[in-house]
Amino acid sequence: MINPNFYKQPVVIDSNQHRQLKLAQAVQDWSVAADLNAIFLASVEFGDACCEYPIVFVEAGKDEQTGKMLVAPIAVMGVQDKQNLYVDKGQWRASYLPAMVRAYPF
Repeated sequence: MINPNFYKQPVVIDSNQHRQLKLAQAVQDWSVAADLNAIFLASVEFGDACCEYPIVFVEAGKDEQTGKMLVAPIAVMGVQDKQNLYVDKGQWRASYLPAMVRAYPF
């Protein structure tokens, strides 16, 4: 799932136009996630994530075949809209970084 808080102006990679682009180093300034108050988790992350973040299950739509409500786990990082209590001056304040955050910018 693509999180629009991370990707404001996505572009299609063109092999000619972007030939010289490269990542110099891993992301160190997490200001891009300052407005992110929750993020989806994979079940394999629960053990690590629950030590840092509250994990809640939210409605994620309905199964088209059965009509049953689907739920998805999220890590809560703030209680207000656009509030991330784990980002302070660009630094991530928790020892565990959820996989969807670690995957940024990809």
